[in-house]
Amino acid sequence: LSLFWIESVLRNTNSYIMSSEAEAMMAPDPSAPAAATPAASSKAKKRSSSGRKKKPTPKASPQSKTPVSSKVKDAEMAGTSAAAPQAPETKSMRESAQKTTPAKTTPSRKGKKTMTEMVEEAIRALKDRTGSSVPAITKYIVATYPQHENNTFRSRLSQALKRGVKMVHFAKVKASYKISAEWTKKEKQKKAREATKKIAEKKKKTQSSQKNKNVDEAKRIESLSKSMSPEELEELKQRHEIKLKKQKLKEEVERKAKERLERLRRRRFPMEDTRLHNEDKEFGLAPPKGVKRRPGLPYFFQIARDSKSTAQNPSRCDAVDNDSRGLAPDLMQVYHFFRGDVSFCDLTDKKMVCDFRLSHLIYATDEVLLGNAKKSRMIPPLLAHLFCVCLSILTNPVGDGTTESREQTQLNKDLKELGAALNSASWPEVCCMYMECMDRYYKSPSSQDPSVLKGGVTDVNYLFRLTHTPDFTQHSVGDIPDGYNGYFASKKSTLAKAFDKLNRHDSWTLQAEELLALLRALTDDVLATRPDITVEISEREEKLAELARTKRSADSNFRKVKLAVEGPPPKKPVPQKKDDKKDDRKSIDSKKDETEETKEKEKPFKPTATKKQFEQAKRDQKRANEAYTLGLQNLISRTEPFGFDRQFNRYFVFSHDPEFVFIEMNRSTTGNAEHLPTDVQVNRTSWHAIDKVSVLDQFAASLDVRGHREKALYEVLMGSEDSVEKPLKSYMYDDVKEKNAISVFKDERKAVELKLEEVKLNHVRLEEEGRRPSRFQMEQVSDLDAQIAVLTRKIADAEIPYVPNYAQLTGLDVLRKFDNKVKRHTRRTISDSASPIPCVNLIPSGSTRSGTVGCIVDEVLNVEKLCQDLVPWEEEEQRTRWVRELDNLATTWNEACSLVIGHVPKEKAPPASPSEGVLAMTALASPVGRMSLDSIGSVKRRKLDSPASAATPGGNASSHQILSQLKQPLLELEERIYEISGLAMADRDQTVADDNMSAGEEETEEDLEREKIKKLVAWRKKVHLIRSTPAKRPAQIRDYLVQAIAAARKANQGSIVAKLRAVLLLYHSDAAGDCKQAAITVLDEHGGYDAGDDDEEEGNSGEEKDNEEPPVPSSLCFEAMSLLGSLGDNEEATRSDWTEAVQQCKAISRLAALSTAFCRKSTSRLEKLLSERQALEKALEKWEREENKKRAGKKQTRKVVEPPTEMWANVDYTDNFCMVTLDNHPWWPAKMCVAKDKDMHAKLKSFDRVLVAMVGEHGELRCVKNEDTRKFTGNAMDEDQEQFTKTDRAQLEESLAIARRIIRGRGGKLDEDEDYVEEKKIEAN
Repeated sequence: LSLFWIESVLRNTNSYIMSSEAEAMMAPDPSAPAAATPAASSKAKKRSSSGRKKKPTPKASPQSKTPVSSKVKDAEMAGTSAAAPQAPETKSMRESAQKTTPAKTTPSRKGKKTMTEMVEEAIRALKDRTGSSVPAITKYIVATYPQHENNTFRSRLSQALKRGVKMVHFAKVKASYKISAEWTKKEKQKKAREATKKIAEKKKKTQSSQKNKNVDEAKRIESLSKSMSPEELEELKQRHEIKLKKQKLKEEVERKAKERLERLRRRRFPMEDTRLHNEDKEFGLAPPKGVKRRPGLPYFFQIARDSKSTAQNPSRCDAVDNDSRGLAPDLMQVYHFFRGDVSFCDLTDKKMVCDFRLSHLIYATDEVLLGNAKKSRMIPPLLAHLFCVCLSILTNPVGDGTTESREQTQLNKDLKELGAALNSASWPEVCCMYMECMDRYYKSPSSQDPSVLKGGVTDVNYLFRLTHTPDFTQHSVGDIPDGYNGYFASKKSTLAKAFDKLNRHDSWTLQAEELLALLRALTDDVLATRPDITVEISEREEKLAELARTKRSADSNFRKVKLAVEGPPPKKPVPQKKDDKKDDRKSIDSKKDETEETKEKEKPFKPTATKKQFEQAKRDQKRANEAYTLGLQNLISRTEPFGFDRQFNRYFVFSHDPEFVFIEMNRSTTGNAEHLPTDVQVNRTSWHAIDKVSVLDQFAASLDVRGHREKALYEVLMGSEDSVEKPLKSYMYDDVKEKNAISVFKDERKAVELKLEEVKLNHVRLEEEGRRPSRFQMEQVSDLDAQIAVLTRKIADAEIPYVPNYAQLTGLDVLRKFDNKVKRHTRRTISDSASPIPCVNLIPSGSTRSGTVGCIVDEVLNVEKLCQDLVPWEEEEQRTRWVRELDNLATTWNEACSLVIGHVPKEKAPPASPSEGVLAMTALASPVGRMSLDSIGSVKRRKLDSPASAATPGGNASSHQILSQLKQPLLELEERIYEISGLAMADRDQTVADDNMSAGEEETEEDLEREKIKKLVAWRKKVHLIRSTPAKRPAQIRDYLVQAIAAARKANQGSIVAKLRAVLLLYHSDAAGDCKQAAITVLDEHGGYDAGDDDEEEGNSGEEKDNEEPPVPSSLCFEAMSLLGSLGDNEEATRSDWTEAVQQCKAISRLAALSTAFCRKSTSRLEKLLSERQALEKALEKWEREENKKRAGKKQTRKVVEPPTEMWANVDYTDNFCMVTLDNHPWWPAKMCVAKDKDMHAKLKSFDRVLVAMVGEHGELRCVKNEDTRKFTGNAMDEDQEQFTKTDRAQLEESLAIARRIIRGRGGKLDEDEDYVEEKKIEAN
């Protein structure tokens, strides 16, 4: 149709041009002389007509075939000749004209045919499929050409046949002859060459004749130049030029039309898609009727909504503005890290992540987009589960510390300390502290590689020669260059904004793209810190390549065996063209002869392989294909697109979710990089999805299968006849079938009702005839009634609207099954490896231990239970009241923060009732702020209080009140464990020892003064180091300030500690100059720092300090250090820091982190105390059995094995000190203890045992014999001190000094051991 349309346009154009030329040439010329009279013109016409009649009609020339242009020229010439005066025609002129006229020629006689030509004509005329015999050929020739029948006819015929066979003109088949196929092919080629030659000659003659006409016209104009004025001549020339231009235009149009027709004829499908559509656009061709317009595909997150809901804005999900990769790409990376291509968590021995699908992750993220996370005051549990898995892996780094650097070892230690606070409710706080730790590490000199050249800011514009030459020497080597943002890369990035927002607000206030940006960054860190993933991926690629090679080999072998068994496929007939009708008529006989000849040449096929080999090859192919398909699901390391369309949009399908087809469409480039060259600009993409058969059918109808890419894409989506694999359409949800189900059921019910009416009419007819219906006919009625009832029920069920199960869609069911397999109460310490963390308990349920607050309460009550086992409450009612208050807090939170899930339209949303609490209403107004110990008063980290700070009329508490009520039980429990574990006693003794430092027998006043000065100068030295630290190194300034606070606290300078902590609150990573200046001001107010104060001490140990490497500073912030300050057994943070952090906490995740870190530490300590108490009870039983045996007079047959000395009991600490000896330890100072349990005290006294608390061991108890104790004299009792290590000797001296100071502080005196004094006298003598 398109070719026909172009030809019709060309014909119309030619006719229009020719008619315009004729009108222009027939128009009268005003510059020509006046026309002759009508009589003269009529005479001239008669003469010309009479002269033409006398001339013979010559053979038609190519010029006579031009239809319109020659007539126009004749009319113009006739007009010009009629206008000019003519001389009378004489007799001599007529005679000369008759002499020059050529004589009339007669047509030439038809030439004789040769015998070969007559034989060929006979064979074609006879049309015998098996060939024509010699008698049949002779009969035909004699009948057609009787003049050739003579005596030599048969010999001439025989020679012609032999000569034809020899020249491959004829083919001999037994005793018959046929036209050879090769001869027919040669004749076709010869005719084609002759036709091409004739066309070229005809074209050449046409061009030459047209050129001659133009030359004649130019000569005519030149001959008329003398008889015309210059103006008339100029006008005539212009008309001639216009005529030439029109002629050239016509030729150009004809040439282009022929070229287009030729290009259209040569097109073969399928072809390259871009070329195909460009040519269609160039030729103005419409797409085929079957190809429809491309439908609008739903965006990535629209598959989680119903059809009536508004789709998510693609700019929020897929934009690359503001240094963001987009929500959809981040989500895809997270999915492929856990369950897709990488499947990282499958590499570990432990099952750490649930078996979720991509659809679960999409629906869970859509809950955040819908705002349900803010309404429920918690993010979807699936996302919380993935955050916990990543942080659990990152806070338990792999490494033995032997092959790592000191900086890396310190970083691993810091991360393990963060892991102690990780919980399903505390992950936001741990995530913030982890990212801040990594940011400080990357900005510190610890992360710098000395082999890497220090660089400055990279100017991208300079790389593309858009600005002046930058100065790369503007930064010093040790300073952080401008523009370097460490872990977050850019302050404007989504990751940096999400971190800042999470650091100030709760996690449920974050947007979806911010949550996924944080999660994507954590997955990147896991991949960067685990080198084993690279090895595993390379192994998977090798296995998959081996399976692919096996599959190709099996496919090739199957094709070969199939060819050997079934033979080559029959050739398909070539379709004939409609334009070659004349050629078809001429070559019908030759084609029939060719087919007959080929059939005769074809020999029967003989199989070269057996059917058994064919079946074996088929089984091998099936086995190899199944193994490769399974390998694609388990071994794939990077999913490649399975197809492309005309715009090179990429189409993906993932092995775990084959019912979804994801499309990454190319979009226009962002506007923030317009100043960069086009080849380096970032191409934006938008993600779309196809999840229904109806959408897939609409999309498949828009694919143009004339192109290679879209044809291959169509075959993968919809399937093809040659393909063995199932099409993707078979995996999708068939909504078309469901839509048609109701109409199908109605049609079936209508047909059954008609049949029932027919049966009933038949019954009525039988009754009218006086006959009764048979039993079969009666049962037929009941069966039809039952069918109608079933169909009616199916129609009613199909018309019920679909209610999605969001608990299943968002992955809650999968997560619940996974958590059921994980033990609820696992023993985890800081040094334990990563283990799964249950997160489904974040969902409020009927249990008081569910919900965010319920998780905190659950941990606290578990620790309290251990305390109850060790030291019960004095009153059980008091404990019951304490537990009930915590359970009520969890219940109040769950009632206020009920789970909101799924898409709820606004018009159908139920109004909030007062009984649901105020938390759900105030959640969207203003998020709860996060309290930072070193950021109070900061501009960016300002403290935000909860808007609901007072009790509500309904009686429910606000979030601020719930937090405040949680703090007090937590602090009480910590104080209780602090006393039970003996840490309180050790802390009190240490305080007394520090307050009573004086000169003893071996301690001089100079030593004490030197020690005091050393403590007083320590904090000044740290602040003095801040003076020389540049402000571009904020992490180092903060470390020095924290160390100064710790040194001032050890020196008992409370006022300086308060001032330095106020300075620490001014610290911010982007503005450390204010903090630095305030610290220097505090130092100057207290007299500054003189480097000569500790020169003497440094001079004494100068050589040792030169050899020692400086300690690596910790990368943890003060907030992170305060997490481990509970129970007062941490060097970086004190118990007061932890207590203050709990009191000032304003965020639920912050309190959860503090509570989790305390509970983990308390659990490990209490479990140790429980094991030590059990050891004491077992030892008492053993000693009692031994005592009974001695009394009975039985001998000990076995060697007595003493139980371990580390035991525990609930004791009262006395003020009596003694010296105790232990295995492989020197005599050590200890405090005598008395068990509160009277029975235990009596048993220990009967077994000659005593409980002591070793000085310097933080309250740990030992059970020793009375004979292993001596009176405390204040001095070491071992004769040979060199047998112990230097560390043991130093600790012994310190413990002795502490014991002496405690005794002096409490007004006691040192006892002297008589034996010890006598030994000293002997040694002196």
